[in-house]
Amino acid sequence: MIARTLIALFAAVTLTAGVGCSDDSDASSTSGLSSTTTTTGTAPGDSDVVIHEISASGDDWIELVNRGDAPFDLGDHAVTDTDEGAPRLTDAVRFPAGTTLGPGEFLLVLADQMTAPPGPQATCLPGGPDTCFHATWAISAKDGERVYLLSPDDEVLADADYPPNAVPLGQTWGRLPDAAGAFAPNAPTPGAPNQGP
Repeated sequence: MIARTLIALFAAVTLTAGVGCSDDSDASSTSGLSSTTTTTGTAPGDSDVVIHEISASGDDWIELVNRGDAPFDLGDHAVTDTDEGAPRLTDAVRFPAGTTLGPGEFLLVLADQMTAPPGPQATCLPGGPDTCFHATWAISAKDGERVYLLSPDDEVLADADYPPNAVPLGQTWGRLPDAAGAFAPNAPTPGAPNQGP
């Protein structure tokens, strides 16, 4: 089933085009982005940006977080699901040039959408960010799914498994402790630090 994935720029994701939102709990994380050197991951597992939280029960979405100390240039990077055991390149959501994720900032991908126009969108999750991205694939709660963060050259920088029937309706699958731990059931916190259910 083709679904849409919406990448919502959550909690202090900054786009050069002026699109983004910030986590008020750490307002300092958005200051000085234009004068700070950005970093990108270069090998699988070495990326400062990781998949942080996944929702496949109810609204489908994926949240990224920058757990590094420097802004991360996400231009031409992509988020996608699985096709035949590998990343689905044909429907990957590509971030435009200028998409930067600052230290401690979040970016959300909302899946199972009808269309996936390029670039940031204004139709996002209720209570979530003002700006996001759309994509057309879904995350299978019943069968499980692997999701990927890809480099501009389609190398896997980060991936995460959503196990079959991982959590009940109303919960998400995310890293606990926040940003660093293993995946476990969470209360939904798109664009904010993870919390147990």
